[in-house]
Amino acid sequence: MTLTPDSSAKGVGLQILNNSGVPVAYGPDSAAAGNLNQWSAAVSAAGAFSIPLSVQYVRTSGTLVPGTVRGLATFTMSYQ
Repeated sequence: MTLTPDSSAKGVGLQILNNSGVPVAYGPDSAAAGNLNQWSAAVSAAGAFSIPLSVQYVRTSGTLVPGTVRGLATFTMSYQ
């Protein structure tokens, strides 16, 4: 994930990981079953559940410059 324009750091990006520690791959914005890179967050018979995600820094190209790092991600949720 690229950084937001108000980030001052350079040479780094962010990577979202699922609860297994696998990087989340992006796909088209669609709720259709079988959509590219779609994954099941959990199965719940009733009640609330958590979708555990984490973020890690990744090195990108260019000179590494220290500073603030901010990212923004949008998720499409589909209840199937």
